[in-house]
Amino acid sequence: MKKTLTIILALAMALSLAACGTAGSESTTDSPAPNGSAAPEASYVVGFSNVDDIYSYCAKFRDYLVEECKAQGIEVIVTNAGGDANVMNGQVEDMISQEAKIVSTIACNPDGNTPALESARSAKLPYVAFLNSIKGGDDYDGYIYIGSQNYDAGTMQGKYLAENLPENAKVIYLTGSLSNQENLDRKNGMMDALKDRTDIEFIAEYDVDSKKDRAMSTTEDCLQAFDSFDAIVCQNDDAALGVVEALKAANRLEGVITVGID
Repeated sequence: MKKTLTIILALAMALSLAACGTAGSESTTDSPAPNGSAAPEASYVVGFSNVDDIYSYCAKFRDYLVEECKAQGIEVIVTNAGGDANVMNGQVEDMISQEAKIVSTIACNPDGNTPALESARSAKLPYVAFLNSIKGGDDYDGYIYIGSQNYDAGTMQGKYLAENLPENAKVIYLTGSLSNQENLDRKNGMMDALKDRTDIEFIAEYDVDSKKDRAMSTTEDCLQAFDSFDAIVCQNDDAALGVVEALKAANRLEGVITVGID
């Protein structure tokens, strides 16, 4: 499965960085294995902070990570930031104090979690950013981003809408925080793909924090506020699932295109 392979590759890259030393540091690991790869230590520890276990996609990713690490004899420190960037920064510091050899996150915020990256840099540890990038990462040799290209994901979403929306379609757009670069990239990709469909009208846009319950309640409000609409577009699948539940409950699912990402 691609997700599992991605995790293995990211950890392999980070293990290599840890073995070779980062940001000019000297290697502190054992000698390489015969095949030339770094030999993991008996109690190799990886730290992982999840943005929020409430997101089913991120919770599944956490489970994949733990499963693959255990299969390779790697211990994992797992924490949940609950969507709070400051909490995540503190969790990364705790991982470093617990002598994690690699720290990794699904970041809450690309700006808000820069302090976590700086903590890893100061400790000369590799930092693996899964799914969400970290501002300043490109300036650190020990930084690895592995995840989707969010502009491309938005472009794919927009192309689907361009091909499937009826003429003069009315669309409601449910987003995550657009202060998050990933969400902004998804929006820009979608809008660029729709630039030739000038007949499409976005009648409302709401920040639902990419959460299922908020998307569900917002959709319920929209059903009261608007007589008709042709699509509700979301920036992730959790929000889209909330939309579907609200539409089903109102017997309005038929005739409304619901689109998510992930």
